[in-house]
Amino acid sequence: MRLIWKLPDTDGGERIKSYFIEKKSVIDKAWTKVNAACASQAFVVPGLLEGQDYLFRVRAENRLGFGPFTETTEPIRARDPIYPPDPPTKLKVNLVTKNTVTLSWEPPKNNGGSPVKHYIIERLSWDTSGKEKETWKQCNKRDVEELTFIVEDVKEGGEYEFRVKAVNAAGPSRPSATVGPLVIKDQTCPPTIELREAMEGEEGCDVSIVARISGCPFPSLTWHKASLAKPEEKAAVQYDQHINKLVTPDKCTLLIQQASRNDSALYSLTASNSLGTVSKDIKLAVLGPPGPPVGPIKFTEVFAERIGLAWNPPTDDGGSKITNYVVEKREDNRKTWVHVSNDPKECAYVVTRLTENHEYEFRVMAQNKFGVGPAVISELEKARNLFTVPGQCEKPTVTEVCLESMTVNWDEPKYDGGSPITGYFIEKKETTSKRWTRVTREPIHALPLGNNWDVTGLLEGALYQFRVIAINAAGCGLPSLPSDPVLCRDPIKPPGPPYPKVMDWTKSTVELEWLPPSTDGGSKVTGYIVELKVNVKIMDA
Repeated sequence: MRLIWKLPDTDGGERIKSYFIEKKSVIDKAWTKVNAACASQAFVVPGLLEGQDYLFRVRAENRLGFGPFTETTEPIRARDPIYPPDPPTKLKVNLVTKNTVTLSWEPPKNNGGSPVKHYIIERLSWDTSGKEKETWKQCNKRDVEELTFIVEDVKEGGEYEFRVKAVNAAGPSRPSATVGPLVIKDQTCPPTIELREAMEGEEGCDVSIVARISGCPFPSLTWHKASLAKPEEKAAVQYDQHINKLVTPDKCTLLIQQASRNDSALYSLTASNSLGTVSKDIKLAVLGPPGPPVGPIKFTEVFAERIGLAWNPPTDDGGSKITNYVVEKREDNRKTWVHVSNDPKECAYVVTRLTENHEYEFRVMAQNKFGVGPAVISELEKARNLFTVPGQCEKPTVTEVCLESMTVNWDEPKYDGGSPITGYFIEKKETTSKRWTRVTREPIHALPLGNNWDVTGLLEGALYQFRVIAINAAGCGLPSLPSDPVLCRDPIKPPGPPYPKVMDWTKSTVELEWLPPSTDGGSKVTGYIVELKVNVKIMDA
């Protein structure tokens, strides 16, 4: 608090050096020294308690000593400085009858540092027939603390203008903006409603349906609710802690707290007064996470290491497109759910990396932009193979023998184990070895028109045997019987004919010579075979 004082009437013949201030609360008896010394005629007193009333006294000092104290006449309250408030805002006329005018307004935006205590309502008559010019006159005889007032001191047919002032501890404010001039007579009109046709809200948040209302006299207001599927079946809204109606002079608000999907409906507001009735509808859509997918969850495939799931989309998408599904799993002996994936966009997914013979439970949740909805839970299912490995293939055959390769041919097994044959392994060994080795790292894909494979990288002159193993989803079957041994060499043919020539003969011998054949058939000629044919000549008798 800042204190200011004047110079003493007399300085005692010496120049005043300083001033000393003391303070005392009205509830205290002792004075407290405030400062050591002050050379000016003003001082800011610190350390005061807000809302406390204080007395202050000041005395001057010169070279010869101290003068008497001068004390404040009334206690002063420690508080922030206050000013008159700003004018009230949004002054308007709510109702005019032949002898009253109902006004309403809103508080000033700035109260000047002190609460507004009451309001002053003033009127100005536009009666130009009087001898003297009319001035603003106060209408209220009591302090008006409310934000509305009925002016009764008016004459039917007269023209008036109105304004309002706010009053706080510092005094009245400047006048508000005026309304009028208006003629005093019964003013009535049928009700009207301004209400949008549709709106959206988010689940879990408060939703306010606001309608602008007019009508004189002010209409009675009733809200009705109907399902979107049956809009003609309307029922009056029951007000409670969840849903309530708020009415102001120009608005009617239906407040839905912590809205849920069940609050999505067609709402109707009906306004009625003596001049008529009007209704307006609004479609409210409360959006949120989707409902649970439609079960039951089906198992599309069951294997030892994976299980396929399928489900149907939720009947309620939460008012927003389903973006994906969340899949989780839980082992039968565990309590916690383990996240599997949130990638599925369709209503199917294959859960992998399962442990054979363990029982699993699965749950699926739909997700949209508002979040993840509740889950649908599957029955328990054991990770196991529902089929066996395929049977043995028949003994394979070998064709197309060359110097470093040969072709192995085989037929698929008669028994596929209950699962389609997906491929084959071919194993080889030399007849002098006991160890079988695979000719490919990866399985050979099954072919619809017969199965064969060119085996390369063989050693020339070695005898080889081959066997085939069929594969399905359960694994590898038993090896087939080994093929017959086959020598790895280029294919050979019989040689061409030699060219014989008779060199000499006797009655019992013939000497022959011949040239070697023009082709040896791919193999060295190891010998010749000489054959004799006897021609019997029959003589005539």
